[in-house]
Amino acid sequence: MRRASQRVDADWQVFGSSGGVTYNYVDGSALESLLKVSNSVSHMAELSEDKKLIEEFQSSLKLNNIFQNLHSTELLKNGYEKYVADKIGAKLDKQQHYDCIWKDRLFLELKKGKTHVWLDLCRYADNLEKFDNNFTMFLFYNKEKMTNILVVNTKRLIEYLNLSRWKAVLMELKSESLHKSLNAQVRLTKKDLAGIREFEISNTAV
Repeated sequence: MRRASQRVDADWQVFGSSGGVTYNYVDGSALESLLKVSNSVSHMAELSEDKKLIEEFQSSLKLNNIFQNLHSTELLKNGYEKYVADKIGAKLDKQQHYDCIWKDRLFLELKKGKTHVWLDLCRYADNLEKFDNNFTMFLFYNKEKMTNILVVNTKRLIEYLNLSRWKAVLMELKSESLHKSLNAQVRLTKKDLAGIREFEISNTAV
């Protein structure tokens, strides 16, 4: 009998010393494999639910003729998030890591731009864990019309930016800055986002 008094590796984090629970097993590697399989199945189920929800959202945008309802001039105004939320059938709920909620399950952050968007790296690095179940909706437009909508899993966006690696560097720079603040941004184009998008809808009238 072996007491799981300390973590063996990352996959065993659930077996902490709190509570002093004792486990019976013959082969620790077999239990480790079982945990990995269980976690993998759970992760696949989550991915399946996310995919289904995203497909529903994509269908909803198409059925509601989103490009006829969204006007680029409104995106230039302050508080455009409420305008977009109303047009896509979402509830405005501005939080640090999302702007609106669609069908009480899809947490969306809204970003707009003509040919590119700017993202605040420090903001994402400060809250990596809060973006796990979020998606970012990128709205591209010209002077006259909306041109493209791209939806990206925010966690995948963070992985694309390699923020887990740079978080420590950014936080160290932030702590050393004179006013305890740091501005670090990244510029992303439609082409950059196309490789990691969940889906894209283009305005054929443009």
